[in-house]
Amino acid sequence: PDVNFEYYNDTDNLQIYMLRISEGLYDISDEINDDLLLSYDHEGKIVAVEIYEVSKLLHASFVQGNPHFVINHIYHEDSNILRFNFVKSTPIMVNFKKTEVEDIEVGIDNAGKLVSLLFYNASSK
Repeated sequence: PDVNFEYYNDTDNLQIYMLRISEGLYDISDEINDDLLLSYDHEGKIVAVEIYEVSKLLHASFVQGNPHFVINHIYHEDSNILRFNFVKSTPIMVNFKKTEVEDIEVGIDNAGKLVSLLFYNASSK
């Protein structure tokens, strides 16, 4: 996917765009848990993920008062999983939890921070 990120300092939210966003692309949005919002296009495909209060939810370092995050993604074609990692290396102890949306899980570390976001059957999402 053509992934882009945008951090909104005024709301402390991070938007992850799965493709280049154009006007009118979003059709509906749906919270998948207390911290994440998915946005869909007119065909029901996921086009964006928004993470609320990201400086509290992710491991962040602060430079001159501004949060900096690790964000990388990889698509595993053989298993059809899109994975977003929010840490440089995945901790040994990660608890993956299902969300309200089928085939999407969040990985939480022992500190209660979001370290991974998994999209199973990603090509159909």
